Amino acid sequence: MEEQAVVEVVEDRGARLWLWARRATVAGLAASVLVHLFAGVLAALWTVRYSSGDSGGSGSQVVDFAVMTEAELAELSNSQVQVSASHAPDVSAPNLSDLELESESSGEIDALTRELVEVDLSAGGGDVMSGGSSDASPGGGGLSGDGASFFGLEAQGSRFAYIVDVSSSMRAEGRMDRTKQELVRSITALAETSEVVIVLYSNGPIPLTGQVNWDKMEQRNKLRLRRLITEIEPSGSTYPLGAFEQVLKITPSPDAIYFMTDGEFDAGVPAAVRSLNGRPRVPIHCIMFGDIGNAQARAEVEDMLRRISRESGGRFKHVGERP
Repeated sequence: MEEQAVVEVVEDRGARLWLWARRATVAGLAASVLVHLFAGVLAALWTVRYSSGDSGGSGSQVVDFAVMTEAELAELSNSQVQVSASHAPDVSAPNLSDLELESESSGEIDALTRELVEVDLSAGGGDVMSGGSSDASPGGGGLSGDGASFFGLEAQGSRFAYIVDVSSSMRAEGRMDRTKQELVRSITALAETSEVVIVLYSNGPIPLTGQVNWDKMEQRNKLRLRRLITEIEPSGSTYPLGAFEQVLKITPSPDAIYFMTDGEFDAGVPAAVRSLNGRPRVPIHCIMFGDIGNAQARAEVEDMLRRISRESGGRFKHVGERP
């Protein structure tokens, strides 16, 4: 009997404990629901007032807290994305052919620059074998701003004409190759705002591009002229007057003319050039290349070149066979 009474007491206590646990669980859940509801109401309605701090403002400001549903938040995010996309700049894709052309031109310019660096720039200066107060100082030097340099003779301005001897005698002693190098170096050093015209001559005038027009020294034109210069082949005699007639009639007039020869030419050329060269006179810088014939022939050519340069306000220079 006593054992049965003990069992009944234990079972009664277990039942009470289980009943208490269930009631406590239900009460806890109810309390949790009430707390969350209360917190939600406070979050929706609560406002916080604070004094200005790091923002540097004055007075008090109000910060409002609001409760949004997940659906409203998703809708707001989508609208912001659409607005950003609608205001994105419309950048058209670059033209592939333009990119290829720019890359090709840039590559050729770089290659040309490297080639010119390897060229002995003293070819532009040469040996000044005769001189005087009107002669140029040896060496090309660097240019500041608009200007040109050819065989060490510097000129100011932005439009430059080159009258270059391509007669058969230019084949001797590498004269033509050296002249090509100096001509390429000269035009490459020009500012892009400069303009040039190149007229070769032998039996008559030979415009390098086929026309006597000004070419602005943009990269493309420099490359085109460079290719044409490398293709020059000397031939014929020495008749420069026709080249002067073409260059001195071009409009607008050159700021300076470079005239180079390695041979004898007609004694009437200086007077004819003076007559063609109106006012204001265009300075003509004259280059005598190498030793010309015998001493008498050389003296006569030098005298004519000095006269042309003197009467036009230009300068004279005698460049030796080798730099």
